[in-house]
Parts: sequence; structure tokens; C-alpha cells
Amino acid sequence: MRLDPSLIAARGSEVRFGWDAWRMQAEPDWTVLRSVKRHLERASPGTCLAIGDHEFLLVDLIGGLARALYAAVRARFGDNVPLEAMLGVPANANGNQRFLTMDAFHNAGFQVLGMLNEPSAAAIEYGHRQKIKGQLLVYDLGGGTFDASLVEMGEGVHTVLDADGISNFGGEDFDLALAELAAGKERLYSLTLAEVFRLLEECRRQKETLHPNSRRIVVDLDTVRDGLGQTTVAAFDFYEQCRPMLEESVRIAARLAEGHNLRS
Repeated sequence: MRLDPSLIAARGSEVRFGWDAWRMQAEPDWTVLRSVKRHLERASPGTCLAIGDHEFLLVDLIGGLARALYAAVRARFGDNVPLEAMLGVPANANGNQRFLTMDAFHNAGFQVLGMLNEPSAAAIEYGHRQKIKGQLLVYDLGGGTFDASLVEMGEGVHTVLDADGISNFGGEDFDLALAELAAGKERLYSLTLAEVFRLLEECRRQKETLHPNSRRIVVDLDTVRDGLGQTTVAAFDFYEQCRPMLEESVRIAARLAEGHNLRS
């Protein structure tokens, strides 16, 4: 499996995508954007997005990500294989989001077979692999969005009974919560955008090392700017900061289950 980060980096009018964008995180004059998918919620073909001191058409940014992915896959499989794509989108994505995503991948060179809601794709893969029949509730907390879907699994078929979600809630909000605790809000919002990106990446790395016995989280602020040193955050304080966000997502999933009398 190949993973390509959905990152965009810009310096003035110059822009890079994927791993090329990732490599720019240490460069002070580059601004790196995470979770561009969040910006699709209210997007239209003419929507612009500011990165650093320059504005870009959002369709051009999505198209650039699609072309970078196409080039990476082509480099791996060669030029003689048609590249077919089944695209995943958030369950509550609107028509514009779906159109802009499909158009970007089509223009990049992919043969787009169709689109699936991301929780539905998870239900199909898990449900058919485990030979599940009946109703399956999918809780999909990604990096930038949250989706929940209730899916009826049958013999080789599936039906989405209901779906809901939060378009601007995901794992990146936990990274930000840890960053605010580690750096303090005043210092955090005095950092440059490049430094904020590096801080969020450091917080993401530390977040992903947590386990049930973790009592403290050590955040290396020197990765953000030399001389800032290290700081320690109590794991309990971090969990409490994240709790309200998680509770809202759980309530959404519970409403789906209760509304359809999901059997345990």
C-alpha cells in the first residue's frame, strides 16, 4: 500500500503537493496546508484559498493533488496500465464537493469508476470480509472530517440507511488541542505558519504514541524553533480537552443507531 499525504505547500505563487510539500515543512518561507478537504464544504469552481500571501483557485489545488498522486502511481506501475479510481468522499459531502473531486481526478488522467461515501467503503470492505449480514454502524473519524453511516449488509450488496457527520472535526483538532496545551495559546498564535505546521506535526507524532498507561506527553518544541526546549503535558489534561469533541461525535453515531433500532 502506498500512502501520499494530502499536503499543499506554497511560497508566493509557487506550489507543491504531496511528499514534495511535506519536504517543505522545515523551510521557513514555505507555508504548508493540511486537510484541504475541509475547505471543500462551501466551495464552488470559483472559490479561492489563501496560502501564505497568495491566493489560489481551490480547483487548481485539488487538481494539483490529483496530478501528484497520478504521477506517483504511474511511476510505480508504468505507462501501459490504465489507472482506474473509485473515489471516497465524506458521507455528508454536497454536490459541489463531489463534482470538484471527480473532475480533478478525471482531469489528472484517472478513469473514475464512481464515488463512494468513505464510511460506506469501510462497511463494504469490513462487512464482506467478515461475512456480516444485517446492520453495520460505521464510525469514521479521519484526519479532517468525521462521518457516521448505518449500512444494511446483504449477500454481495449494501444499502446506506442513514448518514451524518461533522465536516470540520477530525484528528487534526486533537493535534491543535495538544499544541495549545504544550505551547500556550499566546505563544502558539505568535508562531509563523511554518512553525505552527511543525508544531502540529510534532503533536501528531506524540499523540499517536499514546497508550492506556500514558501519564504524560513530552512535546519537543525544538522541532518548531531552536531554543524552545521541551515541555510536558499531563495526558489527563489532553484527554479532557478532547472529550467534548469526541462526545459530540459519539452522540451523532448513537442517534443513527437509535433512529433505526440498531440491534447490538
